[in-house]
Amino acid sequence: MKNTLMRPSESELECIKASLSYDPETGEFRWMVRGLRDSKRIGALAGRRPGKASLYSTIKLNRKSYKAHRLAWYLHYGVWPTKMLDHINRNGHDNRIANLRLSTCSENNQNRSSKRTINPLKGAYRMKDGKWLSCIQRNKISKYLGTFNTPAEAHTAYVAAARELHGEFANHS
Repeated sequence: MKNTLMRPSESELECIKASLSYDPETGEFRWMVRGLRDSKRIGALAGRRPGKASLYSTIKLNRKSYKAHRLAWYLHYGVWPTKMLDHINRNGHDNRIANLRLSTCSENNQNRSSKRTINPLKGAYRMKDGKWLSCIQRNKISKYLGTFNTPAEAHTAYVAAARELHGEFANHS
């Protein structure tokens, strides 16, 4: 698996700066150079949103693909991000600088959305006896929060614990 946290070489970073412009308000990238075989035009939007299987937009430059959010950070701040980048609104295609923040892997995971079909309330799990259990996880360690009569009570306990444990990265939905 390719390490996306690895910093590109100085020559690659110079090529990125010379080839792309970035608008931090919209999160859009535009080409500042013309491509081979006229595949890219100066001023045209750069990058593509891959199919549903991929969470992030990518930009290909000199046969190398870069995640657009990492390029946004570099072009805005002038330094390659050394940590993971979290999309605050959980939309991996929204690369506005206001939507990006440095995070650890654990913090990034706290802001993930999950697909709960049986119970939409995060942190509430139905037990065989009809009661509701609540627990939360941090650094791969689960913490038991209690047993409750309703899913709403279990979710309330989860929300309080998430705010305490995860701070700004807490995701209650």
